[in-house]
Amino acid sequence: MTDEMVSLNPATEEVLGGVPLASREDVSRAVNWAMKAQEKWGGLAPRDRSQRLKRVLDVLVARMEEVALLISTEQGKTLSESYCMEIFPALEGLDFAVNRAWRSLVPRRVRPWTPVFASHRMEARYEPLGVVAVISPWNYPFAIPFLEVLSALVAGNGVVLKPSPYTPLVGALVGELFQVESIPRGLVQVVQGGGEVGRWLVTHPGVSGVFFTGSVETGKKVYQAAAPGLKKLVLELEGKDPAIVLADADMDYTVQGILWAAMANAGQSCASVELVLVHKFIFDRFVIALAEKARGLRVGSPLEALVDVGPLSNRPQYEKVLAQLEEAREAGVEVLGGEPLEGKGFFMKPAVVVNPPRGLRVVEEETFGPVVSVIPFGEVEEAIAFANGLPYGLTASVWTTNPSCGERFAQHLRYGVVTVNDHLFTFAEPQLPWGGFRNSALGRGHGLPGLMELVEPKAVARTYCYRSRLWWYPYSRDLVNIMKANIRGFFSPSLAERWRELFTLPLSGRVRERVDLKDFVVRGVFRLLRVLGGR
Repeated sequence: MTDEMVSLNPATEEVLGGVPLASREDVSRAVNWAMKAQEKWGGLAPRDRSQRLKRVLDVLVARMEEVALLISTEQGKTLSESYCMEIFPALEGLDFAVNRAWRSLVPRRVRPWTPVFASHRMEARYEPLGVVAVISPWNYPFAIPFLEVLSALVAGNGVVLKPSPYTPLVGALVGELFQVESIPRGLVQVVQGGGEVGRWLVTHPGVSGVFFTGSVETGKKVYQAAAPGLKKLVLELEGKDPAIVLADADMDYTVQGILWAAMANAGQSCASVELVLVHKFIFDRFVIALAEKARGLRVGSPLEALVDVGPLSNRPQYEKVLAQLEEAREAGVEVLGGEPLEGKGFFMKPAVVVNPPRGLRVVEEETFGPVVSVIPFGEVEEAIAFANGLPYGLTASVWTTNPSCGERFAQHLRYGVVTVNDHLFTFAEPQLPWGGFRNSALGRGHGLPGLMELVEPKAVARTYCYRSRLWWYPYSRDLVNIMKANIRGFFSPSLAERWRELFTLPLSGRVRERVDLKDFVVRGVFRLLRVLGGR
C-alpha cells in the first residue's frame, strides 16, 4: 500500500487532500524519465524551446482562478496576494522567458582577441546541464517552483520537482501545468515527500543540478549531499531584511510601504522587512504611526476579499513566531500586538516590537511571520554597520527623499537586492538577478545570471588552416624572440614601440611559415586600435 502525505488548510486545520509519498524507486524512475525526455528537448534550438513553452502561458491564464484558490486554501495567503505575488510574477517570468531570455542561449560568435588565433573561428555555446532537481518551499508554493522549472526548461533541461510537504497540492499543480502537448512527455516530473525524498533526489547520479529554496540549516545539508557529485548548486536561503528610514523620509509613504513589505503573505517571505532601523529624530513618531497602521490590518480567512492578512502556513511556523515574541516580552521589550486569535487556524495579530536589544531571536534570527522590529540609530554609518553585520544579506531598503543618500546606501549595503523607497517587489521583475550575500544564498536565480546557472558554457574553436601553430614543437630561440616582440607589441607603455614590433613580427621566418599573415596583421591592428581607443 502506498503511503500518503496529507495536506492541511492553515485557516481551518481541515484536511484538504493527500498525495502519494514517493519511494526511492519512484525518485529514480522520475529522474530516468526526465533524462530520456531531456535528450530530445535539449537538442532543440533555444528559440524552438521558447515557442513550445508559450502554450503553458495560455493554460495558466485559463486556469488562474483555480490556481489562486488552491494557493490561498493550502498555503494561506490572501487571494489578492495569490494573484499579485504568485500568479502575476509567474506569468511575467514566462513572458520574459519565451520572448527574450532564450536569446542569451543562442551560440555566439567570438572574434579572437589574440591575433595569433586569427585563423580560428570561435563561438561560445550554452548547453543544458541535463536533469535539474527543484526543491521548493511552502511560503511561495507556486511562483518559486514554477519559475525555477521554467528557467530549467528554457535552458534545455529536464526537471524533477519536490514540493514542500506542507503544500503538496500546489506543487502537483505546478507539474501539471507543464504537461502540454508541445513539451515532451516526462520532461517535468514531481515527487512528493520530506527530507529523505529530497536526499534521494539530490544524490541521484542522474541529477546534474539542484535548485533549493529553504532554510540555511537544510541548505547546508543539500550542499553536503550534492558535494560528492560536484553538482551545479543554487541555494536561496533565509533573510533578516532591514529597512533603513532616514530623518528626511516621507513619513506616510514610508510607513505604508514598510507595513506592506513586513506583513504581506503574513510576513512569510525571505525578503520581508523584519527590522526597521529608524533615525532617532523621528523614531517615536514612526513607531506610533506604524503600530496604528498594523492594528488596522484585517486578519481572517484568506478567501475573503477584504482580508489583509491570512493565517501562518503551518503549526511549526506559527509556534516559532509566537515563541520569539514571548521571549521578547519576557525580556521586558514592548510588543504591540502579536496575540494569537482564538479558534481554528494559525492566525495572529500583526506585531510591532519596539527597540529590542541584540541577542534576542526576534533580532538575530529569521522570524518569518507578521512581525517587525523597530530600532533607532543616530549616524548613517551606524545603520550601515548594523545591517552589514547581520548574518544574512538578501534584501535591504533605504527610505529617503535625498537621491544621493539613496545611492550611498545602494553602494555600501552588502545585500543581493537594495531598493530605495520600496521593498519586496524585485522578485517579480524577471530581468533582475535574485539572491543574496553571506548566509542568504549561493548562486543566483532569475535574469541572465540565473539562466547561466542552468547551462554548461562551452567554447568551440575551429580552424582549417593546416599550418603548424606558432607555439608547436620544435621550440627555438626564434620563438622566444617572437613572444618577446609580441609582448612588447601589445603591452609596451611606448606607443611607438607597439607599432614597430607589430609590423616587424611578420619578418620572422617562423611567423611566415606558421601564421596566416593577413589575418594576423588585420586582427593585430584592430586589437591595437581598440586598446588605444579605450585610453
